[in-house]
Amino acid sequence: LSSSSAASDVYKRQTFTVSTNDNFSPRSATVTFTQAESNKTVQLEIKQAAATPIFTLDPTTVAEIPAAGGEPVVKLTSNKPWTLTIPSETPWVTSSVKEGAAGAELPVTFTVSKNDSFTPRSATVTFTQAESNKTLTLEIRQAAQEVQTMPLTDIKLSDTQLTLKVGQSAKLNVTFVPENATNK
Repeated sequence: LSSSSAASDVYKRQTFTVSTNDNFSPRSATVTFTQAESNKTVQLEIKQAAATPIFTLDPTTVAEIPAAGGEPVVKLTSNKPWTLTIPSETPWVTSSVKEGAAGAELPVTFTVSKNDSFTPRSATVTFTQAESNKTLTLEIRQAAQEVQTMPLTDIKLSDTQLTLKVGQSAKLNVTFVPENATNK
């Protein structure tokens, strides 16, 4: 309020300055004007909208982390403090931070460990903003371990020549080189 009183016969413009509403709830205030001689009052209600939450994540999916693992980085922007939740069933994903303060854009680095299985895997982590309870999810996808093929380089027989008569049989031992060849 720029002035708290005015002369009785003078029209006076009143100026109100309203500070920024950082809360995620609307707010209001009532100003009462009282005429001194008659004690008559007039009230003015001032309403202010709630703050708009700023909460963004870029990107929202980290796809095809190689089976060997990696360290993807996402950018989180929030005008309120936030927390990060990683599901307990995904110990193969960790992050550089678990919470952040209000402020500008913050990089969040995830560490994705090696996937030794032959099945791709994924995890969804959740960022939650304080006060607004707004959530953002990030899906992290990791490729499966590739099936390694081992080429067959040689085949060896226990005997390389046999002489058999009609009705006779013989046993041969076969050795594959290497023993762990994929296609024998």
